[in-house]
Amino acid sequence: MSETTYADRLAGYLTDLTVEMLPDPVVRMAEICSMDYLGVVLAGQITPASRMVTDIALGDGGRAESTLFGKASRLPAPAAALVNGTTCHSIELDDHEAHMRSKIHGGAVVFSAAWAVAETRPTTGVEFLTAVVAGYDAFGRLSGATDYPDYLGRVKGFHTTPLFGPFAAAATAGKLMGLSAEQLANAFGIAGSLCSGLQETVRAGAMVKPFHAGWAAQNGIIAARLAARGFTGPRSIFEGSKGFYRAFCGDGHYDLSVIDAKFGDEFDIALTMFKPYACGGGIHPVLTAVDQLRTEHAIAPQDVTRIVVHSSKHVVDYFCTPWEAKVAPVSGSHGQHSLPFAVAALMIDGVALLEQFTDEAVTRPEILALAAKIVVEVDESIVSDDPEDEPASVEIHIGDRVLSRTVRGGKGSLAVPMSEAELAEKYRRLAGPAIGDAATALLEARVLQLRDDADVSDLPSSLAP
Repeated sequence: MSETTYADRLAGYLTDLTVEMLPDPVVRMAEICSMDYLGVVLAGQITPASRMVTDIALGDGGRAESTLFGKASRLPAPAAALVNGTTCHSIELDDHEAHMRSKIHGGAVVFSAAWAVAETRPTTGVEFLTAVVAGYDAFGRLSGATDYPDYLGRVKGFHTTPLFGPFAAAATAGKLMGLSAEQLANAFGIAGSLCSGLQETVRAGAMVKPFHAGWAAQNGIIAARLAARGFTGPRSIFEGSKGFYRAFCGDGHYDLSVIDAKFGDEFDIALTMFKPYACGGGIHPVLTAVDQLRTEHAIAPQDVTRIVVHSSKHVVDYFCTPWEAKVAPVSGSHGQHSLPFAVAALMIDGVALLEQFTDEAVTRPEILALAAKIVVEVDESIVSDDPEDEPASVEIHIGDRVLSRTVRGGKGSLAVPMSEAELAEKYRRLAGPAIGDAATALLEARVLQLRDDADVSDLPSSLAP
């Protein structure tokens, strides 16, 4: 191929990327994202989705290359990435990128691929973190090239994490494997045929959404390994007349210039948002407002007569429709994407974490009774001109008394960020029950200094029981 393609240019940039090109806050963010991922993936082992995928992968077996987090078991790197990615995304506490840029869950895909590959070879902390930044950058650039607000998800029904995730995982895996720019461009071409994932699973309350993250991580590693052997993919995968964007978006609804814009000036990992609540990110602004009112006024749930939520049409369409299904979810997965259920659970339990979104929890009569008192209204007037904002407004009625709160965004967003101390506390709360307090503290200290680590390849196996 004589002229360079978008895949060539993106691959060239990513293969040339070094830690010296990364500002210190970007490296620090990669370390913090590492900590967040490890807490989430260790906690996620208890979910049915994780257990089922783990059982199948262990039953299939294969070369003992890479660790399943929190277990003594090892599998081929792609299979380990499948399990760990599914596990991480299954509790809806994994990071996601600022919605003004894209709609993807970076950590569940990128770190699942990164750790699986890093275990197969000596890998310095600097090499690991640079590969992670490369993966987030590929993810954000390729997803950000599609129309906002979220044309692929809202209009077409695709889940963007598994659509763009194979490219991100290929970038991360390829970086760790030392692929050339030509090989990585071929890996992108291969990954383009391994992209899939539909939003119908969320509407139906089924279990497939977390599998999407594992699927993407696995497929990216496979693409990189094939390219390393000389297997070729169409390097015109992005702009081709039969390529990725034309196939998924049709004519228009994308701008390929985003893919290679401002190389080295901006890094997508800097746009990472974190989750304090174990449910869909679009619900977090509402939960943040509810949490503030609940704690400031010491509200007793039994005294609440009505809760009125004002939010965007997207939030209402995605997390409140159809109402009769969302107000009485059929599974834990369904509850993770139900605004009325999440609000009621937070009001009653004071938290919205793993225990509030199990298959058993969604049948709790006191939560369902409060969820039935919630009213959600589309109010586009509260939408901000600031792209970092995702505002919401809540009114809690206690008899004749009305408590109200409007927030710029959800806790953990760019508008309302979580501090490093808050993220460390989240990590400890998730990792502690899985590996014990002593191991949790040692892992935290190590992961927050990954840049100084001479070889991180032993880290996943060090967490085995």
